[in-house]
Amino acid sequence: EFVKDERPGITHVCDLHVKIANPQLFAETLSYDELSTRAVDVPELGPGARALGPVDALLLACIHRVAHHNDCEKLLWIYDIHLLANGMDRATLGQFVARAAEKRITAVCRRGLSLSHRWFHTEVPDDVMRALASAGEAEPSAAYLGGRLRPMDVLWSDLKAIGRWRDRWQLVREHLFPAGGYMRERYGVSSSLLLPALYLHRGARGAWAWLRRPELAER
Repeated sequence: EFVKDERPGITHVCDLHVKIANPQLFAETLSYDELSTRAVDVPELGPGARALGPVDALLLACIHRVAHHNDCEKLLWIYDIHLLANGMDRATLGQFVARAAEKRITAVCRRGLSLSHRWFHTEVPDDVMRALASAGEAEPSAAYLGGRLRPMDVLWSDLKAIGRWRDRWQLVREHLFPAGGYMRERYGVSSSLLLPALYLHRGARGAWAWLRRPELAER
């Protein structure tokens, strides 16, 4: 995350992602190259400004609240889904369903639209919801619905989604032993001699959090 203070009272925050989400089941769902090909110009923000195309924007809005925020029913994010879905005609909604099926996130998308309908009365044709429901429960990403995954469950899902054992070990190692620079900054120390103690403290403090089921988030 990058922060720039332009002048008193005005701060810009840029959240830079290498992938669209941390969980491996979602990380490769939408690549930069494909999003860039379908991006649209936003002249109101300036000559070089671009944004996601409508179908990709709705896919990402549905993924974001599940992959990053544990299926949290925060109304701000659901309202994004409402606005995006309401701006689509039937043909565009058909493209959305087809792309969700291709990416194996139909259950995640159906959940987003269902919440949008519940809270904001979003008008979604019944055939669209039926199409999204047809294969949803068989998708691995459906396990992320319900908001009760522990960090350990997410790690296990990540390990299953990674093909090579070497990459699996690297992921476990990065969780257990993050980079020394990160640890020194996190604990506010400058000496590398303290790293063994810092890793021990981090592991002891975080062990329970990995096994505890999250509380259902408030709206």
